[in-house]
This record gives sequence, C-alpha cells and structure tokens, in this order.
Amino acid sequence: MKVHVVSKEIIKPSKQTPPHLRNFKLSFLDQLLPPFYFPVVVFYSANDGHESNNNDQRSKANILKKSLSETLTRYYPIAGRVRDNIFVECNDQGVDYIEAKVNAVMFDFMNVDVVHQLHPSYIVFDDVAKEAQLAVQVNLFNCGGIAISVCLSHKIADGSAQMTFLNSWAATAGLAPDKQIVYPTFDSAAIFPALPPGVHVSSLESDDSLQGKNVVTKQFLFSASKITALRARIATESRSSNILSKHPTRTEAVSALVWKSFMETSRVQVSREFALSTAGEKPIIRSKANFAVNLRTRLNPPLPQPSFGNIMMYATAESTVIDHDENTLGFAEPLHGFISQLRLGVSKINDMNTYGNYKKVMLSS
Repeated sequence: MKVHVVSKEIIKPSKQTPPHLRNFKLSFLDQLLPPFYFPVVVFYSANDGHESNNNDQRSKANILKKSLSETLTRYYPIAGRVRDNIFVECNDQGVDYIEAKVNAVMFDFMNVDVVHQLHPSYIVFDDVAKEAQLAVQVNLFNCGGIAISVCLSHKIADGSAQMTFLNSWAATAGLAPDKQIVYPTFDSAAIFPALPPGVHVSSLESDDSLQGKNVVTKQFLFSASKITALRARIATESRSSNILSKHPTRTEAVSALVWKSFMETSRVQVSREFALSTAGEKPIIRSKANFAVNLRTRLNPPLPQPSFGNIMMYATAESTVIDHDENTLGFAEPLHGFISQLRLGVSKINDMNTYGNYKKVMLSS
C-alpha cells in the first residue's frame, strides 16, 4: 500500500515539568515489563464522505499536535527518558511525531495484514523501544479520514493506562466531545516499591524463550450476533451442571472458544504422533492460558482507573484433557468448563490483596 512519510518531529509538553516532579520512580511492576512498544490504531472517518479537503485535514493535524503537547503536560513521564530501570527522568525531551499521506481509502487498511504500515516503521522492525517512550504516526487518507497510530512503551504503562491517555488526548483535541479530560494519578510506585539498584530483576526482558521463533498474527472476526448466540448457548449448557454462577461475558465466551479450538488442534497432532510411536495409555493434553488482568479494581483498597503505570499481572488458567479416542474430533470438555478455569485463574489474583503476595508471585513466575 502507499504510505508516504511527509514529516517527522518531536512534540514536547506545552509546559515545563516542575523540578520536584523531574524524577518519576518506576514501580516494581514497571521494572518487570520489557521496553517494547505496543501499538494501537484509532480510525476517524471523514465527516462528509467526500474527497479530502486538504485545509480541513491540515487543521485537524495541527489540533492533534497542539492537544498532544497539552496532554503530555498532564502525562509528563511519557515525555521523559527511562534511566537504569529505576526511574524516568522527566526532562521534557518529548515524543516522536510522524505525519504520513496515504494514497488509498481507509477501508483498505482495516486488515491485520496491512495495518502495520500505519505504524512508524521502526516500531514494526525493532524489538525494543527507542529512547522516546511514545511514538505517534498520524496518517492522512485521500478519502479525508485520519488514522492515528499510538505506540507507547510497555516499560512505563499498561494497556489500561494507554487507553486512559488516549481518551484524555481525544477529549483535549475535541475528538471525543462526550468525554471529560482525564487527569492521571501516580500512585503505583508507592504501592509497588521498586527493587533497589543492584538487585537483579528477573523480568520478561530476559525471557529469550521466543528468540528466533516465528510469531504469526491472525485476525478473527466475531460479529456481535454470533457472540450473543455463543454466550446464550454456553449459559444454557452450564445450567444443568451449575458450574457458572453468572452469565459469561463476551470476553470469556470468545476466550473459551479460542482456547478450546487450540486444544483440539493440539489434540489431533498429539494423537497422530502417539499413534506413530507406541501403544499404551492414552496421551494427556495439558494447556495453560495466560492473560493480563487489570489490578486497579482488585487491590484493597482499589486504585482509581486513571492510575498511571503497569498495574497488572498475568493470571493463569489450566486445562487437562485425556485423549480417550483419537478417532473422534472435539473434546467432551464443554466451553463453560474452560470459562470456569478462566475465572479460577482470576480468583487467585483477587485473593492476593496485599503487595507482598503480588511481589512473591511475580518474582517466582
């Protein structure tokens, strides 16, 4: 596709960060997370549906830059630089801001196979974040639409914090008139104190289990009607067993379906390998599902939603299936059984309402 970068610059906070806020302490959870960008693309279609109005697009791009600068004043650690995995030097060095013209219509890029072209190129090709904690690429389409790629370093923020930042920026720019400007709180380091300098942090940065592996990304589209039907089916099937105490959420229903599908695929492969090797007991298929859980509402007392930083940990759900008949397709394990395991994994996090318990689990994982 035809994406042409037309400008690159640094956007700094509209006001200088006060001296007493210059050293922003990382939390223990921040220390554990790797310094890679996780990109989000937000699409805004043209209001009139006609050909691009260059003056209108230029005006919107200027508003985006100005409002980003104002938003960085509130989210001042994003404009700083991480030092020694201990703190962020909030020196107002700014964030990377790129504008690009796209010689295509927006719909052409709403596909996982090409959407990466809307991100800054170094986000796609590099594994670790550059010095800038945030990179933004504003893509201006011929159709008049705008797609904004927001790539924030995981070292200083999780997905929830990124969405809070996005909502605050959108409200400041007037792109979300129904939302109020959100002011973050910075309390993570007080609740999860960082390890002192010199103490080894066994983080995901040192996990080289995926080094050299090919990672494949796929996009699956689930319509709202299909998800509604899936939830209803799971609820009906679970009534007889009384396993689920409440109706499955959309996330639970889809997660259970994907997890079971992966296990069925593994089952077929394991059964074939087992048949070619030796006879005996049927193979046992074990699977673990790891998923990020927002801790803000699970702490005691809970933290406000705009709390900035990495305030999350991974919950683990496990499933074990004995392959009784390699000639059959599909598991006897129902979907509500997988949802029960997902909820069990989350419940273990809910029970750990003290910092010491979280720290013990994170260090041992």
